[in-house]
Amino acid sequence: MANSGIYVKMTKISEITGRKIDFQLRVRVINLWSTPDRANPREEGALHMIFLDKDVEKLDLITA
Repeated sequence: MANSGIYVKMTKISEITGRKIDFQLRVRVINLWSTPDRANPREEGALHMIFLDKDVEKLDLITA
């Protein structure tokens, strides 16, 4: 990837707080699975991911 001259500070997983809404992550997804919707089990309800950053810190993320 070519260097565009723009510096982007990557956020460590340990630096993420409830008040921090703007951050850049560079992570590896080490596990990914979905769970069915409670109202309609035939549809996907949530996507679960476990992230791992370069400092070997983990973050469990659930998206609806």
